[in-house]
Amino acid sequence: MKKTVNLIFASATVLVFISGILSCTSVPYSRWNSSSAKIVDLVNSGGDASLSGLTSTPFLLDGEIIILEKDISMIWKNIRDSGFTFEKAFETESMPVGAGDYGYFADSMEVKTWFSKYLPEKASLVKIEAKNGLYYFILGPKKWIKVAKKEPEISMGYSFGIGPRMMMRYNGDSPDESVNKSYPSIYGFKGPVTEGGEIK
Repeated sequence: MKKTVNLIFASATVLVFISGILSCTSVPYSRWNSSSAKIVDLVNSGGDASLSGLTSTPFLLDGEIIILEKDISMIWKNIRDSGFTFEKAFETESMPVGAGDYGYFADSMEVKTWFSKYLPEKASLVKIEAKNGLYYFILGPKKWIKVAKKEPEISMGYSFGIGPRMMMRYNGDSPDESVNKSYPSIYGFKGPVTEGGEIK
């Protein structure tokens, strides 16, 4: 009986290990994965003020160029007020983007000019696949902004010589109302789009 239990445990361990490998290999590695996840979190949490601060001008929205900062703020506010979120975003793909890739947004002279004049040197086209569609972001160099501090988490800690004790862990270095965090700057946003790149 003991031998049977050991075999079952060993088999379960192997299955967990194999499934872990398969789940890792199914998602391609990208250095932008963590950065784009931060943007998704801001959108899903209604962080329109932070998104406005991260958005560079002129901003490329679908096939239109937005110049005024107040218009950019209004766009993110409208997105928040509409209740939009990326539903169950399950994959993020990233690739370098250059002036010749304007077709991802629109095959127009206006968008072509934007790509040649305003696209940063180290820009990345990030594709976010979610339950409610496929979306494109153009992300650039990181920017530091102030974001609201999350509520402290209560966890059990252990201090040498004292033993177990309750610990307060803040999402930042101090219990201030806001903390500085780095996010990628946002140059463009489009979606939802079809596989051919057209807006649904």
